[in-house]
Amino acid sequence: LGLPLVQEASGKLFPASNRAKDVVDALLAAVAAAGVQLQGSARVTVLHRVSHGYRLQMATGADHHATRVILAPGGMSLPKTGSDGGGWALARRLGHTLVPDAPALVPLWTATPALHDLAGLSLPATLVARDAAAGAAAAALLQEKGDLLFTHRGLSGPAALNVSRVFAQQQRRGGPSLLLYARWASAQPWATLLLQRANPRLGSLLRQQLPRRLADHLLTAANLDQERPLATLTRPQRQALLAMLDAYPLPIVGDDGYRSAEVTTGGVPLAEVVTKTLESRCAPGLHLAGEVLDVTGRLGGYNFLWAWVSGRIAGEAAARSLVAE
Repeated sequence: LGLPLVQEASGKLFPASNRAKDVVDALLAAVAAAGVQLQGSARVTVLHRVSHGYRLQMATGADHHATRVILAPGGMSLPKTGSDGGGWALARRLGHTLVPDAPALVPLWTATPALHDLAGLSLPATLVARDAAAGAAAAALLQEKGDLLFTHRGLSGPAALNVSRVFAQQQRRGGPSLLLYARWASAQPWATLLLQRANPRLGSLLRQQLPRRLADHLLTAANLDQERPLATLTRPQRQALLAMLDAYPLPIVGDDGYRSAEVTTGGVPLAEVVTKTLESRCAPGLHLAGEVLDVTGRLGGYNFLWAWVSGRIAGEAAARSLVAE
């Protein structure tokens, strides 16, 4: 489209102007040049299969006929943008089934009030997700390393948002049963640090490795005095503190919901579309793209990529079919 791009170290491409509006303007100019007509604020309420295509019934009362239809209404995340799951209702009436939906890449709520006092604190950590019914000895469902942000209700930041995808899967199975364990980042393994003698006080040792508020919280949770000399720790006390540092439990009781979720899990199963064209196996001539399908990626642009790639696949496939006809 002639829009200058720059590549960041991560490999991602952005407009050289760093303005999203320039991308929108370039796309709209290309649409206009192709002779496409855009009709906004025109909700499709009913989608009927008819001979030689589809009839689209609008909320305004108007009808349109289309030989091919691309359904790309999004999911339920960020409802202020208009996403309300209406596209799933259209797909279901045409014979599609739906995988139960749930918010994902969303801040999580914890059941530990003392952690809420750490709101605003950010640090690197590793989050390990396990099935709460199985306990700490269970195999990890997911492990995420990255920045963790404490909020007034729980956890956010890249590590927590990525783990929330597992929480969404657990919700589908009948209710939240996810338990997180946090491993706090340190310069050396915690077991080694707790055995050193160069820094004899517990409080000063932990504050060298962790933010002060978190260090104080962990010592309080372990029922240990900040001035306690390392050399006086009993083996059970050292093991208890090590558990706080290597596997601190973070019981998850909920999330922020769709109002702040970046993506939606669930939707039309991929098995119900032809993957090369994203044409419906239930309703020929209908193509589906984006979040209406049951595809959820991790944080980092993967969901944007899916939206763009699936839209292009569906659009090119629909165009080829019209040329063939």
